[in-house]
Amino acid sequence: MRYIFFCLTTIVFLSCNNAGNSSDATNAVTDVSGSNANGQDLFTTHCSTCHKPNADFLGPALKGAKSRWADKALLYEFVKNPESVIEKDGYALTLQQRYQGNMTPFPNLSNEEIDAILAYCNQ
Repeated sequence: MRYIFFCLTTIVFLSCNNAGNSSDATNAVTDVSGSNANGQDLFTTHCSTCHKPNADFLGPALKGAKSRWADKALLYEFVKNPESVIEKDGYALTLQQRYQGNMTPFPNLSNEEIDAILAYCNQ
């Protein structure tokens, strides 16, 4: 039953994922004051279907995610192409096993956008 729910959620997420991809939403990562207002927009558009900032959901809470990865480059690669990292990293494999599914890949997110999302979640 949990697998079916995950599959349905993934389908809904994928069908909605491109709806918020305007060039304005993906180009500006932080505003002039240095706050990451766009991090919230990016999180809402790309992550909120499966993640919450402060609590586990279909995927892990994103608050503190950077500190849970030994290699920041692997974190970025995982967001962009989870399967490639699961094949070579034990932490990524434990995430897949714990949450019983694969994360949707986001190959178009830049490292700066990923940083903005994680900064928003750490507020």
